[in-house]
Amino acid sequence: MLGVAAIVTYLFTFLVTRIAPKLGAVVEPDDRRVHQRPTATGGGAAMFVGFLASLVMASRLPGFTQVFAGSSEALAVVVAATVMFSIGAVDDLRELSAPAKVAGQVLSGSLLAVLGVTLFYFRVPFGQLVVLSADWA
Repeated sequence: MLGVAAIVTYLFTFLVTRIAPKLGAVVEPDDRRVHQRPTATGGGAAMFVGFLASLVMASRLPGFTQVFAGSSEALAVVVAATVMFSIGAVDDLRELSAPAKVAGQVLSGSLLAVLGVTLFYFRVPFGQLVVLSADWA
């Protein structure tokens, strides 16, 4: 699924860089930014589409049917990701304050917790599988 997300994100990045200037989603260089010329924002949209594409692909694979049919966790992750994407999209178009961004992140994380999403293990890139105890899950 990582390949699907990467390819879709890569392709949509080109689309976003063409559309963003027409929407006014461009930031000018200043003392807070490292780029030297006006830069399109909205890369989060390409990442979000890539994420959704990989979820759709995973939902069609036999090995993932229990994840999508047996629980509401996948939907909860999509809802939380949509909240995060929305905060980023609004911030790209008109800058949000730091407290507003943090509030959106807290809301997104709270949705995951309230909707019962748990993380029992994760894989470290090029490393081992890390299993979390019940205290951390």
